Order: sequence, then C-alpha cells, then structure tokens
Amino acid sequence: MLRTLQKVGETFCIKKEADRATVLLFPFSSSGLEERLNGFCGAFQKEKLCLSVSNPRFALTELPDAIREAKRAMEYKVMQKYRCVYFYDKIQRLFERKMKLSPQKEEQLIRCLSEQDPEKYQSCVDQLIAQYQFRRADEIPYEAYLAIILCANHYLEESDAPFQETEQAIHQILLAPNCESAQTIFAKFTSDCFALLQNNHRKISNQIVERAMEYIREHYPEEITLQRLSQEVYVNPMYLSRLFKEKAAISYIDYLTQVRMTHAKELLGDLSLRIYDISEMVGYESRKHFGKVFKEHTGMSPKDYRNSILTEESD
Repeated sequence: MLRTLQKVGETFCIKKEADRATVLLFPFSSSGLEERLNGFCGAFQKEKLCLSVSNPRFALTELPDAIREAKRAMEYKVMQKYRCVYFYDKIQRLFERKMKLSPQKEEQLIRCLSEQDPEKYQSCVDQLIAQYQFRRADEIPYEAYLAIILCANHYLEESDAPFQETEQAIHQILLAPNCESAQTIFAKFTSDCFALLQNNHRKISNQIVERAMEYIREHYPEEITLQRLSQEVYVNPMYLSRLFKEKAAISYIDYLTQVRMTHAKELLGDLSLRIYDISEMVGYESRKHFGKVFKEHTGMSPKDYRNSILTEESD
C-alpha cells in the first residue's frame, strides 16, 4: 500500500502496527491532493482502508501535533466507512464545540421518528437549534445538525433500515457555504428519513413490538407498566398499546400475564419453593392476587395445579 501511496508524494513510515500505520507524506503537489488520496483509497476495493490527514506542517517539531490531529480525525469515522479520507481541517470545528444531545432530547427525537410524526420532530429540532450557542449571527449550527443526524441514523440502524444518505448529508453540511444551504440539506435529510420510515412502516412496527415482548420476557418479575415499557422502546404509551394489539393480537398486559404464568407453572414443579415465594419470583407481591390470576389463566389454584403435577408423576 505504501508503495502505491508513493505516487502521491514521498512517504516515510513513522510507525507501523497490525491494522494501522503512521506515515509522513511530502506530496508532489498540494493541488488536487484530496482527489488523489481518495483515488488511492478507492483502488483498494477489497481492503478496509481509510486515511486521516492532519493540517499541513512545515517543521519536524510539529510532528506530534500532526499525529494528534490525524488520530482525532480518524475518531470521527461517522459511519465506520472505509475507503474514505478524513481531513482534520474540515472537521476540527466539531472538536472545538461538540454538541451532545441529552437523553431526554434523544428519546424525544427517536419517539417522533418511531411514531412517524414529522411535525413534532421538526418542533423538537427547532428547540435544539434555538438552544445552540451562536457566536455569530451567520454561524451555521454544524454541531446541532450533526448531533441530530447521528441520532436519527442510530435509530434507523437499530430499526434495520440503514440510510445510505447519512454520510453524504454530513459531508454536504460541513461544506455548506451559508445557513440557508445547510438548512436546506438538513431538511432534505429529514424528509428522506421519514420517506424511508414510511416505506418500512410494517417492518419497523413489528420490530417495536418484538423489542417490547423481549423486554417483558427478560423483566417479567419486575413491575412493568405501559409507561415504562413505552420508554424502553421509545414510543408513546397509547401508540405502543395499539401496535401491540395490531401486531401481536394480544394486549401488553395479557402477554405479560401469559409469560408470568408460564414461568409460574414451571416453578410449581419445584417442591422446595413455597407458593408465596413463587408469586414474588414471577412479579406478584400479593399471594392472593397471584392465586386469583393463576386460576383465571389455568382454571385451578396454584396448590391444585401443583397437586395435579404430583398426581401425574405418581401415575
């Protein structure tokens, strides 16, 4: 690879590791350097290769700073894409003031996406932009846009609906000449996101319900309210309740009861466990309430069910 890179300029390998190398490059010409480096990366179609480039340096004493910048640029591999070149000078402003969404705002954005509510989503975005600490009247809120885009992309990936345009949108916003251009690019990205979600509505709705059911199966001994469950899958409680009935043909509370009763019947076969202990182990603080629900579900009390198991075993 280094031999191929020598077509771009003189190279000196400073440090070489199993999966990376630090190279000092003296380009033959600064003109068209980005295009030539992208061409170098693109030539390795079967390799997981990417380059990060520091700001230009003119003295060996500045070498530590150059290495630091190249490492930081490499950290900003937004989509873990390969065969790409990351220039520190294009993204260094992101390191100066990186914006991080609060868990509450992230949850709000994801909920609007999962419920496919563009109006609420835009309202949330407007609030985030309004909170951005502008240093100049004409400043583009790069960090806010990128934080929101990455949040949306994460949701799309989790929903198994990867969005190929994410990296392009980020690149275009970073190069946007003014606020209006950046806003137009961001608006198109948002519109395309919702169009993709609309096309994948059935698939994503099924995944929301599947995640809710999985959460119930893993946490059935705990108190699981509709509110808590909806927070775990980032949707409105009423929306989740409707989806659950549509996709699973059962209410969330009936499914929770079903899971608990299945485990209760298994535990009743263990004679070392008291019925009171079993009721707590499957999520019921009251033995009386547990007995009532168990009888409604199986047609017999926990004690009678245990006795029926013993009778079958003795026969």
